[in-house]
This record gives sequence, structure tokens and C-alpha cells, in this order.
Amino acid sequence: VMVCSCAGRLFAIPLAFVERSLLFDHERTFPFEGRSCVEVDGTPVPIARLERVLGIEERSEGGGICMILSDQAQRHGFLIGALLGVM
Repeated sequence: VMVCSCAGRLFAIPLAFVERSLLFDHERTFPFEGRSCVEVDGTPVPIARLERVLGIEERSEGGGICMILSDQAQRHGFLIGALLGVM
């Protein structure tokens, strides 16, 4: 699993779904089909703050990392506080 922090909490994400992580630059986001997106390999990928998706209290952690998760059908980027390692 990939261990990350977000809003002062630790989360474990199965490696099978982690496609990559990117340094996040808000200036590179753009709207596409009503959602904020970043371009990954020429394709728009929707992004969201992980704590907002999980419904937990938001904390400003600087959040310079976007973790791209994918399955066979779709990709989504989640803004997190930090990547802490692989277990």
C-alpha cells in the first residue's frame, strides 16, 4: 500500500490503483466538463481534495501532491498533504 497523509490523518491506498504522483501546480488546472482537471499524458484527469471527497475537516497542509488513481475504466487525481512511503 501507498501511505499518505491528508488533513492530519494517515491513509493507505492499494498500490494496484496508484498510477503515479505529481507535484501539483494549481496554475495548470483547467475546467473540463464542469470539473477541475489536470492534463496527464494528453488526457484531462479530474481532481479533488481527498479530505473533501471523504467529508473530513479540511486542513491546509500545503498540498503540493496530486496522486493519480486508476482502474481499467477511469482515472482520478486526489490532492493530498504528503506521500509517506510504501508498505
